[in-house]
Amino acid sequence: MIWEDGKYIQPNYYSHRFRKILKKPNFDKVIRFHDLRHTNATLLLSHGVDFKVIQTRLGHFDINTTLNIYSHVNLEMQKDATTKLNEILHGGN
Repeated sequence: MIWEDGKYIQPNYYSHRFRKILKKPNFDKVIRFHDLRHTNATLLLSHGVDFKVIQTRLGHFDINTTLNIYSHVNLEMQKDATTKLNEILHGGN
């Protein structure tokens, strides 16, 4: 990658910059810049975005990478699944 002026961007530039940003407000959790990709996938999944769209956004060749590594099921998603199943079983949609 290069900057607009044509200079080379160091591979770890964004990771180092992200760590500096987290240190300023005395943020006490360890979050890697790369973790934002996992968060991106999980947030999109929890809002019903199709897996193929998420796969494309993340640039994964294999959908299994998106499904098995990058998308995580959270408590709200579990609750939503339970609610939907209840609706189905009790005469809902």
